Amino acid sequence: MARPDKAAGGYFDLGHQFECAHLLARGVAVSPVYAQVSERVLAYALAEGYDEVDGGCLARTFPDPGLKPDPAKGWWQQAECLHALVMAAQASGRADLWRRYEQTLDLVRNELVDDEARMLAATRSLSMCLLAVVLLLPPAAT
Repeated sequence: MARPDKAAGGYFDLGHQFECAHLLARGVAVSPVYAQVSERVLAYALAEGYDEVDGGCLARTFPDPGLKPDPAKGWWQQAECLHALVMAAQASGRADLWRRYEQTLDLVRNELVDDEARMLAATRSLSMCLLAVVLLLPPAAT
């Protein structure tokens, strides 16, 4: 069965790719296969949907060959991206993941947080809570 292309409404939500990466990583207690799959999903999410220039997770990508991802950056995608990056960086010690974590954290602080109230300029939800927790995590030594 062929995947629907962009014209038919087909896309991959990149925030969900980061979310799947950190959820799969938790399965390592059951089987090491989950950690391996988690690494592959994270590698895909970074390759397809991470902005290496400004930081952050892009909104979505499309199954059509050659199409560029949607460059929008929603707050919940950043929460999932930060969560996946911090979990993977803590588990692996990889400096490239800590760099992306710091870069995305800067993006969130500069673009998605209201400077006066330090509240996100978005609807309250569980993702906001997750993002608030991640914002409070001290970066680990690299």
